[in-house]
Amino acid sequence: MVPLLGFTPDIEATTPGTVVDCSQFVPSVKGMKAAPSNVATSFPALSAAAQGAALLVRLDGSVRFFVGTVSQISEGVAGAWSNVSRGLGYSVGGNRWRFAQFGNDSVAANKSCVLQRSTGASFADLVAPKASFCETVAGFVILADCNDAGTGLATGFGDQSDRWWCCGINDVTTWTPSLATQCASGRLVDAPGPLRGLRRLGPNVAAYKDKSIFLGTYVGAQSGVWRFDLIPGDIGCASHEAVVNIGTAHLFPGDDDFYSFDGSRPVSIGSPVRQWFFSRLDKSLRYKIAGMYDKANGLVWWFYPSTASGGALDSAIVYDPRSNRWGTADRDVELPIEIVLDGITYDNLGALFSTYDDLPAIPYDSPFWIANSPVPAVIGTDHKPYTLAGTPGQWMFKTGLFGDDQAVQLVTRVNPRWVTRPPEARMTSLYTMDEGLMTTTGVPIAMSANSGRFDVLRAARWHAFKFDGSGSAEVVGITITAQDGGSE
Repeated sequence: MVPLLGFTPDIEATTPGTVVDCSQFVPSVKGMKAAPSNVATSFPALSAAAQGAALLVRLDGSVRFFVGTVSQISEGVAGAWSNVSRGLGYSVGGNRWRFAQFGNDSVAANKSCVLQRSTGASFADLVAPKASFCETVAGFVILADCNDAGTGLATGFGDQSDRWWCCGINDVTTWTPSLATQCASGRLVDAPGPLRGLRRLGPNVAAYKDKSIFLGTYVGAQSGVWRFDLIPGDIGCASHEAVVNIGTAHLFPGDDDFYSFDGSRPVSIGSPVRQWFFSRLDKSLRYKIAGMYDKANGLVWWFYPSTASGGALDSAIVYDPRSNRWGTADRDVELPIEIVLDGITYDNLGALFSTYDDLPAIPYDSPFWIANSPVPAVIGTDHKPYTLAGTPGQWMFKTGLFGDDQAVQLVTRVNPRWVTRPPEARMTSLYTMDEGLMTTTGVPIAMSANSGRFDVLRAARWHAFKFDGSGSAEVVGITITAQDGGSE
């Protein structure tokens, strides 16, 4: 058996185990598997497109789920939306909302208005800076890309896209710099450009520019409260939402590769896919890339605008940091999110589903069924949330080349090593006598229902195999049965 390497379009096609193309097929610890489909939740459509969302956890473990739009912040509770905006509402234009939890205080940042705070009811203004980004770490709320004009603060810094700010220690209401309270502010000017993102990393915080990273470390009041050190290398990220925190590291796309950053230095992880990805990405819209960490399955999803998207998030690339494998699972979304559902009980089953046949096709061990379990989800282009928990639909993957320049191989059988055998699948044989020429396509062959294999009779120097099917499937490798067919 030849183990699958995952989606590897940038690797030499004759490398054993390469997958040169795939659709709705994502990595797993063992190999690759069919991507889940979207499942509608009971939430109705938002009044406008989502411009930011977060699932926040309070000190007692209870959760709050917020989505921000151009005019309001909505909280999702029991399948319904509640308007928790400040009394005046909002008019944020195209600015995104970012959220963070500080103890039992939920905070929301948007460059169009001062920092917002909710202690359990609606949000209200703080006498605080306007900011594009917010994060909580080490007893502070930290802001980035700040503007103090018209906020009630007397600091007079104005709109500075490279400025950071922290509140007083353990006090989200204090925003006037003071050694006594440890509220502080500064600028990150050792590398050019505006700040593009801000993410916690253990006890520290990482601030991202297009081509640089600053690591913030708490150093106490006498040393300026926070020290930000420039990480060597011209590597950064253009999108706050693209920086995915997996706990031990940040994973993100730079301007020419994917990276992992654990606080020391960024390390490339994208060699199998980077040329393929950046040729498909609309690079002028890199700031729209949005990522998500599916903790239950150990997968990182990045949704991005392709060159054919017209600006929308229409494509997704998926990475498994445990196995270092890649896959793809394109779909149209406004935002990836985490969501908590109320769970299914005998008491509410009838209210949610009229018959057992109406139950969604979701595995019984999915977090979807368990109350208060975070579930990976997206907000669709219809402004409705959908969980990524459904039975897979149509999928496809295509291998690299098997063969030799000198000898003709007569392939008689192809046997995928299914961990989960799909309910139905087909294999199309592709073959050629010259590696440099386009392969000829054979007639699709149905999978043997008894063995999961494909019987074929094809002679050529080079062979590739395309598999497509529907439903749940996981494959770890492929065994090819062939015999010497002579040489030419």
